[in-house]
Amino acid sequence: MTPLKKAYSLEPVPEELEKEYHNNIIGLEAPMWTEWVPSIDRLAWQIFPRLTAHAETGWTLKDNKNY
Repeated sequence: MTPLKKAYSLEPVPEELEKEYHNNIIGLEAPMWTEWVPSIDRLAWQIFPRLTAHAETGWTLKDNKNY
C-alpha cells in the first residue's frame, strides 16, 4: 500500500520526459484491483485518503500543492 505522503507527492510528468511531450500527459489514474479486497470497509480503508491525494495532483499546479 502506498503511504499517503508518497501518494500526495506523485508527479505525473516524468522529469526525464522532454518538455515538448509534456502536453501529451492529459491525466492520471489511481487503479485499485479489488479481487482480493474482502469488504467495502476494507476497500474504503485502502483507497482513502490516497485517492483524494491523487485527485488533487490532477487538478492542482505543482507549486500550489502543500502536504
